[in-house]
Amino acid sequence: MHPATSRDSLFRGLAAVVAPGGTLLIAGHHPAHPRTGVAHAAVAHMRFTPEKVAAGPPSNEWEIVVAEARPRTITDPHGREVIMRDTVLRARRRS
Repeated sequence: MHPATSRDSLFRGLAAVVAPGGTLLIAGHHPAHPRTGVAHAAVAHMRFTPEKVAAGPPSNEWEIVVAEARPRTITDPHGREVIMRDTVLRARRRS
């Protein structure tokens, strides 16, 4: 999802509908993508770090279970394997 509006307000809205004990999972483009020539539609405003996302939910309401950049291997248009990174946040709403 690439919202035209503020990503922060989107994440707040998603978090608001998670039930107590429920899970919020957010994944997206990490800004550390290498310059490889891999076709990628993301621009700077579409990328975010796990720390940026984890800073959003109030810590007294959420337990951050995972906040990391996860590597994955893809093949670029030239047939080379490239490591890309995805931001992953998994948080559990406290009861």
